[in-house]
Amino acid sequence: MENQERRLVPLHGKPSRFSEDAALHFRYHKGRKVFNKMIVDKLFELVSYRVHPEPHIVVNSELCQSCIDRACTVVCPAHCYQWNPEKKRIDFVYDACLECGTCLIICEKGALEWHYPKDGFGVHFRLT
Repeated sequence: MENQERRLVPLHGKPSRFSEDAALHFRYHKGRKVFNKMIVDKLFELVSYRVHPEPHIVVNSELCQSCIDRACTVVCPAHCYQWNPEKKRIDFVYDACLECGTCLIICEKGALEWHYPKDGFGVHFRLT
């Protein structure tokens, strides 16, 4: 992959302006293709939050302790998960969660109890 141009090509096989732009927003982390932070930051301009007092994600810290990869700290676009080296645990803040479910999918230990926030709370996307 060194010095090779990376481009996304749509299913119909013709490169489009979108596919060229989108290719600029990917990078590789530990051999996996991930979004650059820049494109995710733009997403935060289009959202607002109504935070419920109870978290919609509960982290089981005992199961979390045995995790070696800590993938949630890398894949969460809202950076809700941070490794705390002093306390040797994952610190979690749900206030900025985009409710994408990536953490639930990537958690190999099953350490998350995840559901959507109640009664209209959580993230609100503005599409215009």
